[in-house]
Amino acid sequence: FVRTSPGEMDLILAGRADGSPPIFGHILRQVLSIGGNQPLQHLSLIVVEFGSGDKILIKPSIISPAYPYQAVNTNPEFLDALLKILLEFGVKKENIIVAEQSLPGIDIFESAAKAGILDVCRKNEIIFVDISNGPFEEIEIEGYAFKIFKESLNRKIINAPIMKTNLELGISGAVENLSRLLEEYADDMIVNLTKSLDIFTIADATSGMQGQGPLNGEPAFLSLVFAGRNPTFIDAIFCEVFILPLPKHAELSKNIEEIEIVGDELNALKRRIKFPAEKTAKRKELFSRVA
Repeated sequence: FVRTSPGEMDLILAGRADGSPPIFGHILRQVLSIGGNQPLQHLSLIVVEFGSGDKILIKPSIISPAYPYQAVNTNPEFLDALLKILLEFGVKKENIIVAEQSLPGIDIFESAAKAGILDVCRKNEIIFVDISNGPFEEIEIEGYAFKIFKESLNRKIINAPIMKTNLELGISGAVENLSRLLEEYADDMIVNLTKSLDIFTIADATSGMQGQGPLNGEPAFLSLVFAGRNPTFIDAIFCEVFILPLPKHAELSKNIEEIEIVGDELNALKRRIKFPAEKTAKRKELFSRVA
């Protein structure tokens, strides 16, 4: 686990998961306290509470039609474990929606069906919503005006991305996943977006993708779950653990050493995964020039 002091935007690194649904549930129970029923008495972590009357939007990552084993989209078993825990502790199924939009020109229902997400929603009797159908509402944060999916303003958001390398952005993770709540993507809006919503992130790195992500990489079999309130911290810690360059959106206002680690030590988790080939070539060229 990783945390800052109570009350701050914190990050929790929720340790190892071997890829089986029971382990997903065990890890998620350590992170969530639903209505205060399962407090983390042995750790002084911020407790995330969801009451039976709360309206919740779960935002998985589903960008393209792909089977779960391809690690393109959030693992359906991961989502299933999350939904079961919410329902187990009294959150009403009619108060939960799972919402996403695919890449332009791709049908989200086709993507969600192939990814196994639609089956999970049907099994748990949860409504699946296409964000691209709106409605959207314009809001302004720190001088930036943007249109955002209206339902996200009225619900607590559980951000559930799959963690991947990305040929263009460096990584697709907690921050990038939230960008699809917007009607139109813009780099300068993303960080401001995270300040305007009630967000808790539980990031799926049970498999994860390495190499030519976000679509053409390969499963990385990372066996980890990351969770916390600050999506920027999650992306930064992901890069630290897997020895990846820090993308611009994950640059921190504090040193990474200032984020307190609880549970697994970062150094014990570290290993190198494949970075997109084009970016690797550019990085080697830069290093050779410096040398």
